[in-house]
Amino acid sequence: MIRSATRIVLLGLFLVTGAVPGAVAADPPLQFGILPFATPEKLVDQFRHLAGYLERHLERRVDILSAPDYRAFFARTAAGRYDLVFTPPHFAALAVDENGYVPLVKTDPPISPTIFVRRSGGIAALADLSGKTVAAPDRFALVTILYEEALRREAPNKSLDTIIYYTPTLETALELAARGVVDAAVAIPAVAQRMPAEVQDRLAPLLPLRETFAMTYLAAARIPAPDRDRLRALLLSFPETVDGARFRQGAPTPTHTVLT
Repeated sequence: MIRSATRIVLLGLFLVTGAVPGAVAADPPLQFGILPFATPEKLVDQFRHLAGYLERHLERRVDILSAPDYRAFFARTAAGRYDLVFTPPHFAALAVDENGYVPLVKTDPPISPTIFVRRSGGIAALADLSGKTVAAPDRFALVTILYEEALRREAPNKSLDTIIYYTPTLETALELAARGVVDAAVAIPAVAQRMPAEVQDRLAPLLPLRETFAMTYLAAARIPAPDRDRLRALLLSFPETVDGARFRQGAPTPTHTVLT
């Protein structure tokens, strides 16, 4: 059985703009919507290199936007708020099928959601989480959905009783586990590797979940086909650039590949 607790940390509304000074203003800004998997400051810090790269090559300002939570991000995507979207596959599928977004590229290598526990916590298997508390990002996050599916597979008769604390970001989930506020956290290894040393020292991966996934870049249907092709080409070449190298230093999804 999965019991839900009130969110430990609340994340207010935010709108992040990340335009690079001096960008050409002849065209309206490209609205780049990014899944709110981190704090606004961290989203800007991570994606400013990509935004600047796109600005220089498109000669068009790029605004980095997000939403207060996953539900709001999905709603804004469906409403056509964004021209370019960085989104997980379950959101992408609906955006393509129901809102006309066009897939551009996906991230590579695949993301592997992982359960992290305190090194001294005595948890050695998924079954040991029975009766324990687990921090996970937003209930609509694919990482969280896959964790809940893993619980149902492990205990189809609901014998594995876990309390999930939903947190605004992956980093928050890991911090709570490291501090002993919860017994475990669900996150991705690349984010765990970026955490402060004191957090990394206290945590260890318990096991990766069975499923992996890739993040997807989508273009709004209103973007002309030649412009979509230009965006796709730029996204594919970006990882090999100087800006791309800077992006990879902090990115959970370092390279891009063509969607098949």
